[in-house]
Amino acid sequence: MAFLEILGVSKRFGNTIALDNVTLHIDKGELFAILGPSGCGKTTLLRIVAGLEVPDTGRIIVNGVDITFEKPQNRKAVMVFQNWALWPHMTVFDNIAYGLKIRGVPKDEIARRVKWALELVKLEGLEKRYPHQLSGGQQQRVALARAIVVEPEILLLDEPLSNLDARLRIDMREELRNLIKKLGITAIYVTHDQEEAMAIADRLAVMNKGKVMQIGTPTEIYNNPKNVFVATFIGRANVINGVATRIDNRYIEARIGNKLIKAVKTANEEIRPGDSINIVIRPHHISTKCDNAMENRFTGRVIGTSFLGNAIEAEMETDIGILTVLLPEPAMVGNKDSVEICFSADKALAFKSE
Repeated sequence: MAFLEILGVSKRFGNTIALDNVTLHIDKGELFAILGPSGCGKTTLLRIVAGLEVPDTGRIIVNGVDITFEKPQNRKAVMVFQNWALWPHMTVFDNIAYGLKIRGVPKDEIARRVKWALELVKLEGLEKRYPHQLSGGQQQRVALARAIVVEPEILLLDEPLSNLDARLRIDMREELRNLIKKLGITAIYVTHDQEEAMAIADRLAVMNKGKVMQIGTPTEIYNNPKNVFVATFIGRANVINGVATRIDNRYIEARIGNKLIKAVKTANEEIRPGDSINIVIRPHHISTKCDNAMENRFTGRVIGTSFLGNAIEAEMETDIGILTVLLPEPAMVGNKDSVEICFSADKALAFKSE
């Protein structure tokens, strides 16, 4: 039995279905990310676990106890909001201590635990400052300290790094993961940033339109997506539309215009000859160094390039459509250059058209 069980949870707001029969099993001490586009239901799910919303159907079980209708203050779950929600008129110390004070913790114990939390988030010496006197990264640390100081069993993080600049987000996500693992807290991390989710999570769930599309480790989901939505939401991907012509136990051959492509048949797809299919191939799996092991070979004409520092991203017009190709530096190409490109059938995934 998992430590946190979200069982068949559904939630509707008027005519909008926010969550549609969502089930997740999260182990104790696991850092679990929920990833999806805006409006997919991920924050609603977090609020239901926190007790800030009540599901229309389904249950929330923590360590074998049904807490579906428990009040938020009776749950050992604490939420860190996207905007951090710090009290502007309170010092850092008082912001962190607030949850302990309303729980009636003695003053000397409050002082000890606030000191402990400040040390954990590396804010020692700033306890007398006010939020407006802090940087964005420091405010985020105060919000995190306020959450962990009450010693929650479950930490709920709703896009906690979204208000930080790009460089600081990378630094903070590493610190955040290390801190959560050090404390052994079970955490749910909600984000729409796929790179962030993959970097921080032990496992993650990809959601769309209130439903869970796939659950797995970042590696599993990136390398073995269950559908086109997951394949294109997690990382960059080209989607090529074609018609299945020949199928065996492992591969599908498809016709795109007057060309044939060979791709891996995904296990969960029932595809027959004549079916419309989508073939997904990631830009970095397309190469300009072609040999006989590359079953799919085409000529591409460069129509645009972007310099990414350690690589060149090229848009290429080909016989099977416009493809994005990632070329390692210093493989410089210019607009209108013709380049032979290729990719292995084992790197291309075939899905039935949605």
